[in-house]
Amino acid sequence: MKNLIRLEGKTAVITGSASGIGAAMAYRFAEAGADLVLVDLNQAGLEAVKTEAGGFGVDISIHRVDLADKAQIDGLWAELGDTSVLVNNAGIYPMRDFLELDTSLLEKVMDVNLHQALWMSQHFIRRNMSRGGAIVNVSSIEAIMPFKDGMTHYAV
Repeated sequence: MKNLIRLEGKTAVITGSASGIGAAMAYRFAEAGADLVLVDLNQAGLEAVKTEAGGFGVDISIHRVDLADKAQIDGLWAELGDTSVLVNNAGIYPMRDFLELDTSLLEKVMDVNLHQALWMSQHFIRRNMSRGGAIVNVSSIEAIMPFKDGMTHYAV
């Protein structure tokens, strides 16, 4: 991988990086030489990804952040140095029948799945306006081809 994609000298911020697709992306970015800023609510998962991805010899910082809370997102960016890549990967998908949806659940899903991507991108763009960078937004097939009951709020 390192011979195909070289990201030495770059720093990638990856949300939802304690497991699943986010963890897999962290490993690939590290393998390509990028330093990592791992962001998730799951502290144990962040530490496990840091340990494994650390084998690639890159700098890795972990940040336990509730991405449903804009104040915590703002606090994260106040701590960060230069970044080159932002991967908006975090998402939650609590199952709930459409007729059983309530305001609380819908707001939580929107805060994590939509609003955090907007706030994270806003911070990234402000910081990188003069030097550029890349934003990768991860979505689900549910967004364009819903197939699972109980996921209307997620598909939105």
